[in-house]
Amino acid sequence: MQTFFLVLSLILAAGCVSTPTATNIGNGFNIIQQKSSKMEDGHGATRIEYKPYELVIEQFKQREKLKMTPEGKITEKIKSIGKGGYVLVHIDRLTIGAANTKIFNYVVSKDSKVLQRIKGKHRLPRPPKNRRGFWTNIDVIEIKNSIGNDFNFYVIDPVYGREEFRVSK
Repeated sequence: MQTFFLVLSLILAAGCVSTPTATNIGNGFNIIQQKSSKMEDGHGATRIEYKPYELVIEQFKQREKLKMTPEGKITEKIKSIGKGGYVLVHIDRLTIGAANTKIFNYVVSKDSKVLQRIKGKHRLPRPPKNRRGFWTNIDVIEIKNSIGNDFNFYVIDPVYGREEFRVSK
């Protein structure tokens, strides 16, 4: 019986480990990290999630209906949401400065053409949970125009270099 619980706890612990790869929130899009920076030596990780426009609108409507926002205001607010959806960039770094998103730049490209360049927002990271942990941060990148089902997303970190992600359906 003890062996069963040991194996079960190992499986559960392995499922909770954060890996330095891209993530998918179950929306049908695959995210593959094409090029990694020089962080393989334990200095941190970068992961991304992609939320397509349709999912963003669905979640927005649900949230606004819970607040009992009038339908007219919901429709008006939807007009200001980027048609390409959102990319959530998860950043884990060893120092507070390296995890501050103001030093990052992001590029959205399709078919080798740059569609959008975005400067990171000034967001202070969350501190590590222990002395050997990482400072963590999330930057939300709005893609202004409709982008289709596949594109490249670049995270440019002046400390550790460039990372390239391929998002496709």
